[in-house]
Amino acid sequence: MKRPVMATIAVLLVLGFFAVLAILLYAMFAKVQLDGTLKDVLLLMLGSLGTMMATVVNYYFGSSQGSAAKDVLLAGKTP
Repeated sequence: MKRPVMATIAVLLVLGFFAVLAILLYAMFAKVQLDGTLKDVLLLMLGSLGTMMATVVNYYFGSSQGSAAKDVLLAGKTP
């Protein structure tokens, strides 16, 4: 992979999303009371990380990946 820093950040974002989701699910199923401020912060983090995760998935599996593959093919062609 040419961009290990980008891949590392993508993995951290995905792991962060699932970590916050796991905390919220644990609190719900274990009937742990989260005070209003903490719950709001966690939900805000979940929304932000969810948006970032969608962007990561779209990059790696969407049109950006196809565009990157096209660039590699075009770079190998001689004019």
